[in-house]
Amino acid sequence: MTSFSGRELAGSLLFLAGATVAVFVTGRHDLVAMVSAALGSGLGLVVSRPTAWPGWLPVALALILAAATASALLPIGSASMPAWRGGAPVMVDLAGSFAAMPPHVLGWWLVLFATMAAGWFLLAAPLDASQLRIFLHCVAGVVAGYAAVSIAQAHTDWEFPFSGGANFGLLPNRNHTATLLVVGSIVSFGLMQWEVSRSHRIGAALSALWGAPSLAALLFFSTSRAGVVFLIVGFALWAAGAMGTAVRRKTALGAAGALLAFLLVLFVLGGSTVRDRLGSLWSDVMVMEAGDGETGDVDFRQPVFRDTWRMIADAPLTGQGMGHFEFVFPHYREASLTSSRVLHPESDWLMVAAESGVPAVLALLGLVAWYFVRCWRGRKESGGLLRWTAASAIGATLAHGIIDVPWHRPALGWFLLTVALVSVPPGAVVLRRPVLWRGLQIVLGLSLVAAAAYIGQRATTYRPPLVYRWEGYA
Repeated sequence: MTSFSGRELAGSLLFLAGATVAVFVTGRHDLVAMVSAALGSGLGLVVSRPTAWPGWLPVALALILAAATASALLPIGSASMPAWRGGAPVMVDLAGSFAAMPPHVLGWWLVLFATMAAGWFLLAAPLDASQLRIFLHCVAGVVAGYAAVSIAQAHTDWEFPFSGGANFGLLPNRNHTATLLVVGSIVSFGLMQWEVSRSHRIGAALSALWGAPSLAALLFFSTSRAGVVFLIVGFALWAAGAMGTAVRRKTALGAAGALLAFLLVLFVLGGSTVRDRLGSLWSDVMVMEAGDGETGDVDFRQPVFRDTWRMIADAPLTGQGMGHFEFVFPHYREASLTSSRVLHPESDWLMVAAESGVPAVLALLGLVAWYFVRCWRGRKESGGLLRWTAASAIGATLAHGIIDVPWHRPALGWFLLTVALVSVPPGAVVLRRPVLWRGLQIVLGLSLVAAAAYIGQRATTYRPPLVYRWEGYA
C-alpha cells in the first residue's frame, strides 16, 4: 500500500513552480526558462521521496525512446546518404553519422534523458486525492494568471517584460498560448465538478474563478482557431470518462453540454478574431468543394506537411537528429518553398518523426497509450475524476500537437509533462530499497541544480550551451 506525505506535494509544487516561471519568461529568454525548469525540478527531487514503483512498461518504453532518439548518431553509409549532404554547400564540416551535427543531438538527448529520469521519480512519488486537488488548483490558478496578464497586455499600453511578441499571449506563438489556455479551462471545469459533487462550495467558487479568465482569453481575445477546436475535444474526453465516476452520467453530460452550449452562443454572438478566422476558413473550404476556386491548399501547413514527409522518407528509422529540423528542412522544400523561414513542421508528431525517426514516434505513442489506460482505469478510485480531468486536458494538447508544436517549446512542454505525470494514479507496488532510490533521486536533483547553475553562467557570458548554437560547430 502506497503511503502519502506532504513531501510529495511539496516536491510536485516545486516542479510546477519551476515550469511556471519558465512559461512566463520563455518568450524573451529561453535559457532563463531552462534554468528555472531545471532548478525547480532539482529542488523538487531533493524535497520529495519515492514511495511507489510505477511499473516496468513505462521504463521499457522510455528506454526505447531514448535509444531511438540516439540512433541518429550511428554512422551513415554512402548508400544511405541524403542527396543534399553530398552536393549542397554547407558552412560547417558535416559528420559521418545520420545526424549532420552529432553534438547538437547529444545536447538535446541529455536534456531528454534528464527529463525522463526526473519524470520517473515524479511518477514514483504519487499524490493522494486531497493533494492532487491542491496541485490542480495551483495549475488552474497559474493559467488564470497567465490569461489575465495576457488580456491586460493586449488592451493596455503596458507590455509584460518577458512577452514573446505574439499578437496575443506571452509565449512566442499564439497556438502555444491557446494550448495553455485549453489546459486551464478544462482543469478548472473538471475541478469545479469534483468540488460540487463533494459539496465544497469554496473549492467550486475558486475553480470557477480560475476558469473565467482562461475561457474568456481563449474565446474572445486569442486568435488561435485550433484553441477553440481542441477545447471541445478536451471537454468531450472529460465527459466520456466522467460518466463512470462519482459524478453521475446525466450530471456529467448535462454539465459539459450546458457549458459548451453557453460558450458557443457567447462565441458566435459576442464576436472575436478567432471566430472570424474560423468563418473565413470554412468559406475557403466550401469554395474549393464547390469547385469555384483554384485548386490549392486551404492552410499553409499542408505544403509544409508534404515536404516534411519527404524529409522523413530520407531517414525513416533514425531521423535527421534532434535539433536539426530548422537547418535541414530547407533542403527538402518544394511545395512550401516561399521566402518565409520554417522553424518546425507545424506538428509535434512530424517533428519527432523527422528528427528521431518512426521508431521514436511508436515508442512515444506507447507511452501516451500507457498514460491514458492508467488514468482511465483509475477513474473510479479515490481522486479518479481529478486524474481524468488532467488526462483530458493533456489529451487535448496531444491532439493539438498533430497540427502544431506546443510540446516542442521546452518550457511549455515541461509544464504539460509535469501536469501529466503528477496526475497518474499511484502504483499498487511499494518501492523496494527506498533508501537506495532516495539517494539516486537526491543525486539527480543536485545534478539538475548544478545544470541550472551551469546554464545560467553560460547565459551571463553570452556563450549558451551548444544546443542553442548551431554555428558553434564551425
